[in-house]
Amino acid sequence: MEEIYLRSGETAKRLGINEKTLRNWEKSGKLLPHHTDDKNGYKYYTENQIYDFLEGYYGDYKKA
Repeated sequence: MEEIYLRSGETAKRLGINEKTLRNWEKSGKLLPHHTDDKNGYKYYTENQIYDFLEGYYGDYKKA
């Protein structure tokens, strides 16, 4: 199955937070980007990271 990559804004939107909170989570190590594009500096997260994070946060979070 192919990974789906999301930029920071879409990741924050799916988590129901703002981008500043996402950046703070990155700084604290709570949720780190999968990778950062060397050319444009965009940070990318995977859908699986979001599901794994929510599962760890809420317990038995299920994919929609």
